[in-house]
Formats: sequence, structure tokens, C-alpha cells
Amino acid sequence: MQKTFSALSLFIAILISSCTEEKPKYLILGKDSFDKGNYSLAKSQFSTIKAKDANYKKAQEFIRKIDSVEKIIRSTKSKTDSITKIASDKLREKYAGSYKIEVSGTSSKEQVEVYILHKEGKAEWLWVNYGKNKVGYSDDRKFGTWLADEKSLTIEIRGNSGMISETYLEKDGALINKQLSKRSLEKTNETFR
Repeated sequence: MQKTFSALSLFIAILISSCTEEKPKYLILGKDSFDKGNYSLAKSQFSTIKAKDANYKKAQEFIRKIDSVEKIIRSTKSKTDSITKIASDKLREKYAGSYKIEVSGTSSKEQVEVYILHKEGKAEWLWVNYGKNKVGYSDDRKFGTWLADEKSLTIEIRGNSGMISETYLEKDGALINKQLSKRSLEKTNETFR
């Protein structure tokens, strides 16, 4: 009976010890996350350490470091975004305007495709017919957007069958279609209705 009681006590002790979970070591977890650059997770882990815990002061130091790092990251991103916007505005200024689409060897003087690129990034495609009095009027008009980088511009227009995208590369001062080299854009001061 003594052996049975002793074995039963040992079994119960092992069972109880295996069922208890060790509390997570949030300071170690937080340091690991901090070292990996996962600041939001690290901050969350450090924040779970309560004031009565021996590691509370260390956790608060890490939280202050994270706040400083995040402030620098936000400041850097803001400056980068500002520089990008200035560059983008200059490109929009450079490319904005009206363009006739020329197709080498086949362009017509009676009918022409036109792109109007607005400074704010909106684009229009027009099919223009020139009447007997040589004044152009629009038969068809579609709308979309455009983007530019240092050497090209991409125009996206919503056509009857979906989005149509064309990229024009700047080569020797001319804008040549990336996919169809016979297509190019010729800037014009002509106004279109």
C-alpha cells in the first residue's frame, strides 16, 4: 500500500508539473524582435512587462529606443516622399500637354489620334477628324491616367474592351512607343474640343 501511494504521489507530481506553463520571457522575446528590426512586435512584447516585474525598467528603455528609431524612420520617409513628389511634379510639367500620335509611313492629315496629358495625371485620348475648313473636332474621347519617369511615360486609357496601356520611351528628344516603334508622340500647341 505504501508503494502504491508513493507511486501515485509521484505520478500526480509529474502530471501537475507537466501541466503548468512557464510564463513567456517577454524581455528576451522583445530584444530578439528588436534585433531583427521588428519594432512594432518588440514594442508590444516590452509593453506586456508590468511595473512590478524586475525587467520593467529595461523594457521601458527599449520602448524609448523604439520610439526614437520610429521617429527617425518617419522623418526619413517624409523627406523621401517630398523629394519624390518634387521630382514627379517636374516630370509632369515636362510631359504635360497635347500630343498627336504619328505612325511612320501611314499617318493621315484628315484623321489623327491625340493624347492630352493633364498636369495632375489625368489623360484623354481623342480621335480627331479635320473637316473641310481644316479645324479638328473630336469624334471619340476616352479617359485615363498617365505616369512619367526620367526617360519614359506610360499612358493608360479605358477603352471599350478594358484598359489600354502604352509606354513611350524618350530617344533623342522623341517619344517612341516601346512596343510599336513606328508609333511616336509629336507635341502640338493645337487645342482640341
